[in-house]
Amino acid sequence: MESTRARTTMFFVIAALTLVGISMGVVHISRGAASSSRFTGPADPVLQACQAAHRICDPEAEATRIAASPPAQPPSARPVYLIREVIEDVARRAAHTALTSEAPLTAAVYSALMTRPAFEALTHEGHNAAVNPNRMVWLVTVHAPMATDGGRSRPPQVFPVYSVVYDAETGHWTDVCIGCAWLQQSQ
Repeated sequence: MESTRARTTMFFVIAALTLVGISMGVVHISRGAASSSRFTGPADPVLQACQAAHRICDPEAEATRIAASPPAQPPSARPVYLIREVIEDVARRAAHTALTSEAPLTAAVYSALMTRPAFEALTHEGHNAAVNPNRMVWLVTVHAPMATDGGRSRPPQVFPVYSVVYDAETGHWTDVCIGCAWLQQSQ
């Protein structure tokens, strides 16, 4: 069964490639001026060694990425979290696609506020580098139809359930899986 895990993963792969392109891309914007990257391209042995060690290879590009993405930043000193009713309503509305409408108010919805690492342990999803591991997230499962985007080789598919993860402070979605029921009850 196809899910949007592949689509979400592809989104993050594209984002990562964009960042790698910024870091390797011969020229990038830094502090308002163009500067040359220290890497010559994807085959640069220094870059390959850095990536193999899972290190941040371009600290300036990483700082730019974090500054532009609230979920990538550490949590606020005194965080205020979105309440369950609000985040469940947002998740119901997420079902709206070209093939499906918003989830009805009668749809079964389960939600849980948890740490990012608890979500990753529960779902066995890999670490999402776009989200700071110290942030709290809302995991929401909605039992209502939602369609995938489809692709070149397969048309959109409608699944009867989907799960979505939102940053608990900002409401930014960080993960989605169409066809996945990550929660069986609210916690």
